[in-house]
Amino acid sequence: MKIYLLIILLLIAFTGSSQNYFSFPDSNAAWCGQRSQLFFNPPNDQVHRWTYQQFITNDTLINGELYHKLEENGVFEWEDYPIPFNSGSSTYFHQYVGCIREVNKILYYVPPTSPTENYLYNFNFMVGDTLPSNILTPSNYTMITRIDSILIAGNYRKQFFVSVVDTNLWQMPTHFEYVSIIEGIGSTNGLNWTLMPYFERGGSLWALKQDGTLIYTDSIATSCDVTGYMEINPIVFKIYPNPASESFEIEFSGVWNFKYIQIIDVSGKVVIENILNSYQRISVSTLDPGLYFVRIYDRENHSYHKLFSKL
Repeated sequence: MKIYLLIILLLIAFTGSSQNYFSFPDSNAAWCGQRSQLFFNPPNDQVHRWTYQQFITNDTLINGELYHKLEENGVFEWEDYPIPFNSGSSTYFHQYVGCIREVNKILYYVPPTSPTENYLYNFNFMVGDTLPSNILTPSNYTMITRIDSILIAGNYRKQFFVSVVDTNLWQMPTHFEYVSIIEGIGSTNGLNWTLMPYFERGGSLWALKQDGTLIYTDSIATSCDVTGYMEINPIVFKIYPNPASESFEIEFSGVWNFKYIQIIDVSGKVVIENILNSYQRISVSTLDPGLYFVRIYDRENHSYHKLFSKL
């Protein structure tokens, strides 16, 4: 009898911990991830890819309601499609991406292009509920097929698994529970990215950091610092010394195939641009102390990136 009583008490304790609702952050939070989109424009089909960090900046009033403003920065890349890629380029971006507010377990969103409020997530849904049409699911094609709990930072949060309602509309092997939505975090595709099955669009939420602490990560991410995601193709070249005060050298791996280098400040301004030789020392003595992005182009116009710290 005592054993049964202990089991019942443990089940009640577990159920109680898993049913505590976790709200979305309202300050000091950052979501890191990557999203992509395929654009069909034969013969110039392209893949666009954004590696980003979204973060809450401050509060604002819209139509008398209090919202939390979202901005993001990161690397935007495009490449010709299909593989093999024939050309491509990349650039850094920093932009306003809208506002969020939460009421009664519902997260609302105002996009940057419109003052109209949209609902993003409703954590009052039950298994079998169809997700209504919104900016994440433009048609009523998806439904909640399972609700489970996920252990995050020592606490259990509800996780809602999403599947396609009509498989005749999406003949995809991954239409069943291909994405999930987590309390206080958002979709595993990204906070404000599509919930539709992967086809022309894809996304992945890598991590969420709140108050300086890593709250959530996928199976790959180890941080949610923008510096951790800005280094694309890190094995192509090395910078040393880094940090540096006067100059640095560039060491390349593999066959030499590079034509020029750019150094870009955090606002996106190109502050140094040089033609590259097989051996190169870059003077940075005129730069102000701080973080910079080093971007190198090869002869096919592909770009590679490193972070550099000026002392």
